Amino acid sequence: FGHRARWGLVAFTTLLVFTWIPGIPSVRQILTTKGRPTLSSIASIEEHLALQPGDRILAENPLVPITMGQRPEVLDPFNLRILAQHDPAIATQFSNTIVQQSYAAVILIDWSGADIPALPDAMARHTSAGGLSFYGEVHFPAEFLELLLLHYEITLVRAPLVVLQPKLTP
Repeated sequence: FGHRARWGLVAFTTLLVFTWIPGIPSVRQILTTKGRPTLSSIASIEEHLALQPGDRILAENPLVPITMGQRPEVLDPFNLRILAQHDPAIATQFSNTIVQQSYAAVILIDWSGADIPALPDAMARHTSAGGLSFYGEVHFPAEFLELLLLHYEITLVRAPLVVLQPKLTP
């Protein structure tokens, strides 16, 4: 290690230690207090979905489709948003998959604890630590949640996982 690398490591370690101080939000704190996806909840979702060969799942957490034996459609919703901002064709293609109901299910993460009727509003109000709207300004491209709620409906919650499936058209 060079001198700069050591100082970088010290700075990173110090920052990591601060996330363990009570009152400062951390991934560990959220998972401990709000719950985390479990294999049994994912198995319950898989049973609910009764997927057919060729069915696609869009999941905020790529481990969900992997656990179901599928390939993730999106590995990182944050980077998808950045790519869509820089390339309108990516944004259009992604929006079209939502509008055309290309996914048998969309599985998002929600720690609000809201019941199913209140979940769309709770997810729309969810903000990042910086005050940005979480869906559309942090994860997934702009207008993602609005399009999703127009074309999909919540069919199951296995906290913190929320399952949305295509709405039936009249």
